[in-house]
Order: sequence, then C-alpha cells, then structure tokens
Amino acid sequence: MKESLSKALQISAIGIGLVFLGILILWAMMEITGRIGRTRKPKPVPGKAEKPTRDFIEARKKAVAAAVITAMALQNTAFTVSSHKNREVITAWQAAHRSHQLRSAITANSRRKKDK
Repeated sequence: MKESLSKALQISAIGIGLVFLGILILWAMMEITGRIGRTRKPKPVPGKAEKPTRDFIEARKKAVAAAVITAMALQNTAFTVSSHKNREVITAWQAAHRSHQLRSAITANSRRKKDK
C-alpha cells in the first residue's frame, strides 16, 4: 500500500514539474520572439514646429463656423421622445407573453436572493 502511494505521489510530482517546466519554456520562447520581432524606431529629432498654411487655417475657420451654426440651430430645435403620438394597442397574445416574461424574471430573481 505504501509503495503504490509513494509511486503515485512521485508520478504526480513529476507531472506537476513537467507542466511548470513547459510553461517556463513557452514563456521564454515568447520573450525571445518578442525581442527578435521588435523593431527599433528612431527617436524623433526635436525641431521647429511647422507653421500652418493659409489653406489649413481657412479650412479650420470654415469648420469652426459650421460647428457654431450647427450648435445654434440645435438650440432652437425640440427633440421628440417618441415618434408615436397615440398609445399603441397591445394584443392579448403580447400581454400574455409579457406577463410570462415578468413572472419568469421574478422567479429567477427570487432564486438568486435565496441562494445568497
């Protein structure tokens, strides 16, 4: 009995060791491939900032003007919450189905509270 238990423990220890060894080997391989595949980017040389061109400035002014006009127009509008002016009529089948959904949600919620 003792011999079989000690053999089982030895086999388990060897298996656990092999698993951790395999994980370490995979980790080392990922580190090596990550360092090989990494390209070194040259550091940017600090220089003078380029002045924006006239076309760029004009385009920016037009964009700002369009944004201001849009914001002013949106202030004067009213957003509707629903496109339906009248209440929709629910059929009996829809009402039964919705009540079934509510009942099943309530029972599921009460089960969760009992488990805690």
